[in-house]
Amino acid sequence: MRFILAGSTTPKIPPVKYALFPHPAKVDAYNMYPVAIEFLSADGKWVKGQSVRWKANEHWREMVVTLADQRFRQPTVQTFSDFPPWADH
Repeated sequence: MRFILAGSTTPKIPPVKYALFPHPAKVDAYNMYPVAIEFLSADGKWVKGQSVRWKANEHWREMVVTLADQRFRQPTVQTFSDFPPWADH
C-alpha cells in the first residue's frame, strides 16, 4: 500500500507495518489536501483504492487501517481521528 498526499507519493508500506507522514504544506483555502490510497495488485500494478480529502490540523492526526477482505479479495480502508498526547487541545 502507498499514499499520494497532495500529489506526492509515499514509499510503499509493507503488510503488518506502519508509517508516519506529516501533513503536506500544499493545502487549499480550507486547509485540506487530496489523498489517494493505492494498493499493489497481483500483477504488480498500483490500483487506487480510495480517493478523499483530509484536513491538515496540528491538533489531531488521522490514523488509517487497511485490511484485505479474504472473502471478497478486496482491500478495505478505515480512518480514525485521534488527539495525540502532545497536542494542545
